[in-house]
Amino acid sequence: MTDAAWTTTRKVVVAVIGGALVLVGAALMVLPGPGIPVLLAGVGVLAFEFESVRRWRDDQKNRFQRWRESRRDSDRGERP
Repeated sequence: MTDAAWTTTRKVVVAVIGGALVLVGAALMVLPGPGIPVLLAGVGVLAFEFESVRRWRDDQKNRFQRWRESRRDSDRGERP
């Protein structure tokens, strides 16, 4: 197999596995089960191969960290 064929195969496998995890995680948000961890695992798998997902994931992680820091500061009585 050529390098291009391996790259395409890898992208398809990652997309199928990551997409399936995201769909199962979304379903588990309304069904009993660990919806958020499964959904996040799917996003993590997709981020291995797709730059746009990686950027979105990093943006969300940074937003969460800023929110957590602002909550920590407000718990101490400080203003953000």
